[in-house]
Amino acid sequence: MRKWLFSSILCLLTLVSSASAEVRQLQISISTGYPPFYFFTEDDQPAGICIDIIDQVAEKMGIKVEYVSYPWKRMLEYGRTGEVDAVLPLFQTREREQFLLFPAEALVIEENRFFTSAGSSVTYSGQLSDVTDYSIGVVDGFSYGSQFDQIELEHKIVSETLEQLIRLVAYQRVDLAIGNSKVINYTAHLMAKADQIRFLSPPVTADPLFIGFSKEKIDPAFVARFSDALREFKATEAYARILQPYGL
Repeated sequence: MRKWLFSSILCLLTLVSSASAEVRQLQISISTGYPPFYFFTEDDQPAGICIDIIDQVAEKMGIKVEYVSYPWKRMLEYGRTGEVDAVLPLFQTREREQFLLFPAEALVIEENRFFTSAGSSVTYSGQLSDVTDYSIGVVDGFSYGSQFDQIELEHKIVSETLEQLIRLVAYQRVDLAIGNSKVINYTAHLMAKADQIRFLSPPVTADPLFIGFSKEKIDPAFVARFSDALREFKATEAYARILQPYGL
């Protein structure tokens, strides 16, 4: 009797686990734009590197994807509460691990650099101690990798958007700022500000960007399946073709 009961419970748990891992549709939140990783076309359709990758992996897994857009901090909050199934793209941090499940496989590697106004004499040797006395602009709610996030900045200036951050640098309201060089350069060109900023070398960080799945909505077994499918896709020529136009 006990053996039969144990077998029945084990079978039931297996069925529950399998059912919870069967996801047929994902509602994924992105923010208002982070080109070339994601942006919106003229007809308001999501596009970009991360969108292309997710669409390809989801198709192979037989999953339909719906994208919704919210401001960055609200997007993270909806990931926390389960208002959406997943959010992207973002760094994996201890704080975010409290409410998001991260695949073992990343989408892409993001490189963050300092940038300053075109006429500035600020330099950076690769040591963060070089710049801690300067005023440094960041975007509210963004992570720039553990190395940068953990330092104490006496003169940190927080912007609500990338566009605001670029204007602060271009108009010399801050000494320098940090961001993904490709995203900043792309956005600055759209704003006709690209000739008013310059990037400093070497990079500050080079860290993986992930999709994060809400713990309130998605089972770890599905995240493992997604990670396997993503890893397989990244070994294909199709993945390389997505990255090639952006020099990644």
